[in-house]
Amino acid sequence: MIFDIAKDELVKSLSIVMKGVSTHFTLPIYSCVLISAQDGAITLHTADSETFVKSTTPAFIEEEGQAVIPAKLFNDIVKSFPNEAVRVQTAGQSNQAIVSCSSSSFTINAFQPEDFPSFPEVQSSSQITIPSKSAEQMVKSVSYALSTDINRPIMTGILLEIANGTITMVATDSYRVAKIQKFLNDEADGISVVVPGSIFRDVVNSASLEDSLTIGYTENQIIFTFGSTSFVTRRIEGNFPNYQRVFPTEHTTSFRVPTAQLIDAIKRIRILVNASPLKNSSIKLSISPEEGMVVISANFVDLGAGVERIPATIEGEKLDISFNPGYILDGLSAVITDETVAEFTTNARPGVFRTAQNDENTDFRYLIMPVRSN
Repeated sequence: MIFDIAKDELVKSLSIVMKGVSTHFTLPIYSCVLISAQDGAITLHTADSETFVKSTTPAFIEEEGQAVIPAKLFNDIVKSFPNEAVRVQTAGQSNQAIVSCSSSSFTINAFQPEDFPSFPEVQSSSQITIPSKSAEQMVKSVSYALSTDINRPIMTGILLEIANGTITMVATDSYRVAKIQKFLNDEADGISVVVPGSIFRDVVNSASLEDSLTIGYTENQIIFTFGSTSFVTRRIEGNFPNYQRVFPTEHTTSFRVPTAQLIDAIKRIRILVNASPLKNSSIKLSISPEEGMVVISANFVDLGAGVERIPATIEGEKLDISFNPGYILDGLSAVITDETVAEFTTNARPGVFRTAQNDENTDFRYLIMPVRSN
């Protein structure tokens, strides 16, 4: 195998497939990348027990063939090269690959291609195609709410539902629930799968914003395709929490404020919270209909106090309620409208922050549990 390729193109392709390199297998071959050179292109393929990634890039092929080499080492070497053509070659049945660029040359021990896991052939029972930009926005709007508890795998995934031309993504760690919906001009219907959150993030971060992202699934696998790249991973089995039941259908207090102003005020008050040695420190939202004001505050006996006052459109009853400021900011970062609406029932029940109105047929809602006041 001998081929030449522009360094930038090789780095770009490697950055994608590196997301599929195994980090927990003891067999060295699972930390490698399979390189296949044929038909005027190279295909890079990485795999572990649950996720497979491949990406194809045009290259000048002098001699077709395959090689399996350590992925991280190969990636680090290529990234260190000057911005010139990179040549990769193997000779016959040699167990070595030579990677060179300009005046640099590295010889890397290789593995047998036939020992590398084959890329699965997936026949989707149903699929949908959406703009990559929309998928990226939706995943980023909910992924911060994913659980990291591996003992509850269903909550480490993003629920993907498609019904009546609307796509919904939901994530929760049991303390909060992030949900975003977007209307699509697509006939797909009746899709409900839980996608590993880390893989979904890798996919949308790898896809070009000009690409379309096709999502298909089988009984136990999900396949993402964009451009000349494919991700195949296992879907998470189990029953996702009933998010529709936890969102309240009514409220007793609500306010509407400029999103940027609310974010800035909470960030300033959070400075005190971050300086406090107390665990689970919170900020208090005091909602006063009579004054038309939302007061955001934090008070620590041994540290000091801070207050922010924001004029607001308020409906309902007066209410004081406390939240983790980082959790609120996570949700507000996903609000795409100039104004945010917040809705509450009591200071012991969850509050909901949402977009003030639909923007490009998008609706975002974020439910968060309150905390006891400091």
